Amino acid sequence: MLEEVEIEIIKNSLMKLYLEDFYYFCQSIGGDTAVVMGEILKARADQRAINITLNSFGTPLNEPSMRTSDRKRLYPSIGFLYPAGIDKLADVADEAALGGALDYHPTYREIWAVHQNESMDDRSIDDAFYEREVRMLELAFEGQMHFGALLATGGCAVVGV
Repeated sequence: MLEEVEIEIIKNSLMKLYLEDFYYFCQSIGGDTAVVMGEILKARADQRAINITLNSFGTPLNEPSMRTSDRKRLYPSIGFLYPAGIDKLADVADEAALGGALDYHPTYREIWAVHQNESMDDRSIDDAFYEREVRMLELAFEGQMHFGALLATGGCAVVGV
């Protein structure tokens, strides 16, 4: 039987491959499709990397020997954090270090602030990522003659817009 941790590793590995392949496919199309869809996919890759790091605390993936090997392999090789931010995430051992690793990126610093203030307001880090993705999906409709609106339509259906 597979344990829950192993299933999550398989799921995250598949999502990593999907995001990378889809991103490079969109880049091969070029034009506005590459720009619009590239931005959305890079943001999703960063969200996945941050969530993998955050959810690894208290699991074997946070052990020093596994951070730079197994956990780092789950991070997509695309995104706004890639490569320098991903290297920082690979070394993170706790929430304070995660906040420090995200501090240099203004967007993620704001999202992390939501996580830190979660007890004061009713928003979670997932809510902050959701709001950012909705804004990005809405902006995909502003352009013309690209496939980004298709992704945004499907993304809006997934996130409930």
